[in-house]
Amino acid sequence: MKPLFYINPAFLFLLWISPLRAQKGEGFKYEITLSTDNDALVAWQNKDRYYSFGLGTEIAFKSDRLLGLEKLFPSKSDHFFSTEVKAEGYTPTNKFASIELFKNPSSGFDRPFAGILYGNFKVNYAFKRSFVDFSVLAGVMGPLSSSDAIQEWFHKEITGGSVFDAWKYQISNQFIFNLRSKIVYDFTPNNNWIDLFGSAEGQLGNLYIDFTSSLGLRIGKFGEINQTVAFGNSILSKNKKFELYLQSSIGTTLAAFNGTAQGNIFRRNSENTLDTINHSYIKASSGIYFSYHKVSIALDHFFSFGEVIPNEDHVYARFIAKFRF
Repeated sequence: MKPLFYINPAFLFLLWISPLRAQKGEGFKYEITLSTDNDALVAWQNKDRYYSFGLGTEIAFKSDRLLGLEKLFPSKSDHFFSTEVKAEGYTPTNKFASIELFKNPSSGFDRPFAGILYGNFKVNYAFKRSFVDFSVLAGVMGPLSSSDAIQEWFHKEITGGSVFDAWKYQISNQFIFNLRSKIVYDFTPNNNWIDLFGSAEGQLGNLYIDFTSSLGLRIGKFGEINQTVAFGNSILSKNKKFELYLQSSIGTTLAAFNGTAQGNIFRRNSENTLDTINHSYIKASSGIYFSYHKVSIALDHFFSFGEVIPNEDHVYARFIAKFRF
């Protein structure tokens, strides 16, 4: 069964805003991002569990006016907006367990199957040595997301892997809504080949409630922290800007709720959801980033140590391609 291919509504939105006066100055007006997350992209292992896959498309654009958001933070040096559509799938370790196991988590089930499909709107404000962004996410969790069909197609047509019929025990359909904010600050903005930065991020809604603080390091040829590919704001970079660098980070997350494991925040709506999750864990990332003129590509690895389930580690990789015009 072939998956549904989702069209980013930003394409239609861009047609609507195109008559508006774009921001002046050297650079780009739009940026298209294609991304795929998968533990199959990790060279040294492929466990196909927990956060199993993600597939998304995003369009960033500049506009002098949109919903009055351009009036916030008068001291900003620049800003842009973006819309994203993404599908994600989450699977347990024991995907081929018996029906009895999936109906009785205490007998060995570690987390439920879960699929989500959402749209995300974000505004990003750039400052001299930092940036801050705010986003609103809305979508569905459950069979309506078609995450099971996407994974089935990928395994049948691309990897030749197994098909997991236990997706029928996934978390039930529900509406999801989340708010998110992130700030990144450059501690060494005058360094050319090595850079230290810090970040803080918070999420609130019926999908995730958590807070993460991190420290990171960049080594190589990179742009300013508010216009570089690793942080998703390369639309603000100048024409013919060249980047090639390594970036790593490590941080701590305090988590109060995870809807992909616990289901409905107000009531238990599925048999296999978890009653509790690990509330504190370490996460890290390490990747390589390239950007020149209109094109950027990157491969990043994300590590979590005890997310959702204590003492359980997980790693997946993300490949992204960006095109600016």
